[in-house]
Amino acid sequence: MENISFRDHPVLLKSIEPLLIVMKLIFLLQVLFTAGLFAAESFSQATKVTITADSSPFLDVLSDIEKQTDYLFVYDKSDIDLEKKITLSARNKPVAEVLYTILRHTNLAYAVEGNNIMLMKKPQLATVAQQTGKTVTGIVTDANGGP
Repeated sequence: MENISFRDHPVLLKSIEPLLIVMKLIFLLQVLFTAGLFAAESFSQATKVTITADSSPFLDVLSDIEKQTDYLFVYDKSDIDLEKKITLSARNKPVAEVLYTILRHTNLAYAVEGNNIMLMKKPQLATVAQQTGKTVTGIVTDANGGP
């Protein structure tokens, strides 16, 4: 049995050449489409707003963001002072940067879930009482005397 190489048979090579070209093109397209998927910016990074507020109520600033974007704000009215006055000048800034600016000196945090921006109170850290140097000893038991 003799080994046959494609290079040695011009007829086989000519019949396979179009297939090889198609395979190369498909591979190139797959690489390009995959690279395009990873290079696309997410909605929150690409969305920019322009807001000028001079002692405007917090609710008006949120409304301006909603008008300029597809975002909707979700919040509990009892957690947020909607009449708090905001002074802000943001020209073509990402929504995340604007939210950071208006929330940085408050007890509020935000989270983005799809097209919703949830405003909530920041979790309170438990304060630890400082030790006073007293030693407490004893045995902890239940009502039956067991540990």
